[in-house]
Amino acid sequence: MLGSLAVWLIPLLNTVTSKRAELFERARLQQVTMNIVEKLSATRYDSSSFQTSIGQLIESAKTSKAALTLTAGKSNPQGLRRIDLTVTPLEPGQTIRPIKLTTWIPEATNAD
Repeated sequence: MLGSLAVWLIPLLNTVTSKRAELFERARLQQVTMNIVEKLSATRYDSSSFQTSIGQLIESAKTSKAALTLTAGKSNPQGLRRIDLTVTPLEPGQTIRPIKLTTWIPEATNAD
């Protein structure tokens, strides 16, 4: 009876352990994403300086074992530029879905 219980319980414990690790990794990627959004919110969109900012953000994401993709979209009438970002884990074998997020940053004006 104990043997049959062990046969049922051991795979269940392995599943719980792997799901826990996935949840931890997902939470870590969400924190990396929120840090990137916070850094973006402190900048203004100017195509030349934005490219420099993207390079710095991509490097900081790599140090967090994540890949970052940033895409600048169109501006809206309020003078905000749409920024789409995707953060994916760099570690091979991860089954975690990428985190996709859209944020808006102000356009740089001539007065800036």
